Amino acid sequence: MATTVKTRKLSEKKRTALSAYLFISPFFILFAIFGLFPMVFSFYLSFFRWDGLTPMTYVGLRNFEIIFGDSVFFSSILNTFIIGLMGTLPQIVAALLLAFALNSALIRFRNTFRTLVFLPYITSVVAVAIIFGVVFNNQPFGFVNYILSMFDIDPIRWNQEYWPVKIAISTMVFWRWVGYNTIIFLAGMQSIPKDLYEAAKIDGATVAQQIRMITLPMLKPIFNVCCIYSDNRCIPTIHRAFNLPRKRIT
Repeated sequence: MATTVKTRKLSEKKRTALSAYLFISPFFILFAIFGLFPMVFSFYLSFFRWDGLTPMTYVGLRNFEIIFGDSVFFSSILNTFIIGLMGTLPQIVAALLLAFALNSALIRFRNTFRTLVFLPYITSVVAVAIIFGVVFNNQPFGFVNYILSMFDIDPIRWNQEYWPVKIAISTMVFWRWVGYNTIIFLAGMQSIPKDLYEAAKIDGATVAQQIRMITLPMLKPIFNVCCIYSDNRCIPTIHRAFNLPRKRIT
């Protein structure tokens, strides 16, 4: 009898595990098709010369020799790292502060503000690039240059100089993704048990102490995920730079 009960419990565990795997299997299937396979196939193609139409020609490590022998490659790596750093750190800090504000009971119309904060995320990349192309236009009538002219500062060539172009692209990345991270942080804050805050209040903890001892430690996993996602979103910047009005993007 005991053996039958154990076998039944084991089979129930197997069914539960199987159902869980079935629910998450679409993600892994799509990731394998659209994520893993392209990466593996791209690595395979790196040993060939192929234009997509004619038969592939094996060239060994020749493609790697060309890349590592080109100074533009290392410059691109450095620029990507700089833009990733400039776009990620302010984005995470601002998203965390916005999440604290939207999670506060003192803010009225919180749902409206949450929607407004999230809107940039669903905006077309091309539309965002066009808007920021006007904001960071090289001419004196560009929005930022017009503001600078009020303080007798000469117009900046935003898409032609080394640091200004990085600031323009990083600002565009920041504006588009800060709302997404805000909602993620907000969801994490709302998932923290209220009992922890009530116990802290009984013990005499201040709001700052509650944030430092409860909120931030509980948000650590979400914080790590947001940092990784934000950095990954800052890396593919070619489409943002390409859609900015430009003469010579550095």
